[in-house]
Amino acid sequence: MPLENIGNDRIIAIKVKLLNQKALFVLGTYLPSTNDSTSSYREYINTMEDSIAHLKSLGAVVLAGDFNAHIGNHGGPRSFKEVNNRGHILISLLDQFQFISVNSQELCNGPIETFHSNQGSTLSTIDHIFVNKEHLPLIKWCYVESDNCRKLSYHLPTSVKRRLESLENNGENSVPYNIDTIEAEIASVTNLLHSAAQESIPRKKFRKNRRPYWKEGLNEFHKKIRQCRKRWLQNGKSQDQEQKQLESLEKHYETDRSTFFKITSSIYKKKEVSIQGLEVDRTLIYDPEEVLSVWKKHYSDLFTPKTNPKYDDEFRRFAEAKITE
Repeated sequence: MPLENIGNDRIIAIKVKLLNQKALFVLGTYLPSTNDSTSSYREYINTMEDSIAHLKSLGAVVLAGDFNAHIGNHGGPRSFKEVNNRGHILISLLDQFQFISVNSQELCNGPIETFHSNQGSTLSTIDHIFVNKEHLPLIKWCYVESDNCRKLSYHLPTSVKRRLESLENNGENSVPYNIDTIEAEIASVTNLLHSAAQESIPRKKFRKNRRPYWKEGLNEFHKKIRQCRKRWLQNGKSQDQEQKQLESLEKHYETDRSTFFKITSSIYKKKEVSIQGLEVDRTLIYDPEEVLSVWKKHYSDLFTPKTNPKYDDEFRRFAEAKITE
């Protein structure tokens, strides 16, 4: 299985070449939080299980990332006792491949908690670096950094140093350390990133007038609006006084919302509508007293019961039958 086919939108695999060894594979992961279903979490665990099963025959495997699970003391002595449902699912995977949390061991320095939220009131250990128990002696040090410029989220950076045999430098990939070669290398990497982005990221034409509510049927109306504006400009901006008022409103809307709403409220209040007459049974009534009387009768009729619960409907049908005879 090619390395690029391993993982998904939350799991990525990186291969590190080692001297006289197979390889070191790092599986970086960001598993679903409690906002997602447990079944979704289990699906990603199954994907990780398949990836580990394939890679462990090719070299050592390291798991690192945000696992969004509480595994309690199973992680090691530097851990909380709490274990949740997702933690049990993750523990099953760790036991299957004999993985252990490096940052939960006594050799690790720094805070036990790797995740701080709610302004520090909620602390938990959901970020881990897992290695096989047999490879734990290869760990030189581990450190959870509580204060670092790389801390751009609620998660604390966690670092691990592992003993590795370095690759032999045969000079094939070396370059002179001067400005020209460095610029050439940067340009090459930039071109690779651009080409990879063009192949993998969908491209879509940006339309500055498009809004979330925009539909295809509005394109024709938008075209007509632009044509009308063009004619308006050609005619010397007729009704320029109203245009100046609109420009003033736009300015206040961007800079002073309070003044904007005061102005618009005063405009609405000035528009009062008075009813001169009322049509009743095809007759227009203009006298205010008669209009009030009509409305009074209308609302009285609305609240006047049209049925009587004591009405004898059976007797009515009997009487109608007699009359018909």
